[in-house]
Amino acid sequence: MNLPFTIDLKGQVAVVTGGSGIIGGMFSRALGKCGAKVAVLGRRAENGKPVVDDIESEGGEAMAVAANVLDKESLENAKKQILDKWGRIDILVNCARGAVKAAEIPQDQFNEAEEGALTFFTTDRKT
Repeated sequence: MNLPFTIDLKGQVAVVTGGSGIIGGMFSRALGKCGAKVAVLGRRAENGKPVVDDIESEGGEAMAVAANVLDKESLENAKKQILDKWGRIDILVNCARGAVKAAEIPQDQFNEAEEGALTFFTTDRKT
């Protein structure tokens, strides 16, 4: 992966929610390229494996962790796994739910949404 610039993140632990997705995967890879240890969070850990493999193939350190950002217990379990492995969390990048169609609604139209319309801010936390 070629980055337009890099910063030294050695010793830092980064968590990327939605890290197995397209945007989250790119953030994960970029953080790894800058030297951060990266926890790639996704609903299924196996989906994060290709991202982890890419980071590790470039000499970085990463782990795939199953986590649903809409489930507090799931997030607590993910936090425990990360702290057990690396002892800290320094950086959080939230890319979860980025593929939700409602996330594509322009900001200036949020207040104009029809009553009961699904928007990024009104999606059901259980889906």
